[in-house]
Amino acid sequence: MAENAPEKIAGIKNRIAEIETRIGSNQSMEVDFQDLLLEKVSGYCKLNNLVLKEFPQTHSFSQQDYLIETNTIVVEGGFIKLLKLVYSLENDFEIGKVVSVKFSTKEDFRSKQLCLSAIIYYQNIKMNRS
Repeated sequence: MAENAPEKIAGIKNRIAEIETRIGSNQSMEVDFQDLLLEKVSGYCKLNNLVLKEFPQTHSFSQQDYLIETNTIVVEGGFIKLLKLVYSLENDFEIGKVVSVKFSTKEDFRSKQLCLSAIIYYQNIKMNRS
């Protein structure tokens, strides 16, 4: 058991640093949430032939000691690929969480086809730095 101790300690320290980054208590590891989310979503869209339609500015709300950042992501494409994107954001992207998803269709008047889009609301909660 002592042989694996340094590896386990390093793993635990990494996990603690990750948790502190998520709640915003470690300033040295501060990263821009919106940039990471945009990188993740755009990379997925590129690999799976989805269209990232909208990625507006982050909406921030401060209450007591916490800052809640909400991003709205609008992606267009096939249902299965959109569902896999939502699944990937929920399980593989550990900074924040998916709070709501709305699927909707609209007709493209040029091609006379229905286009499916997903509006994904993604939130990150961190400690307020005042």
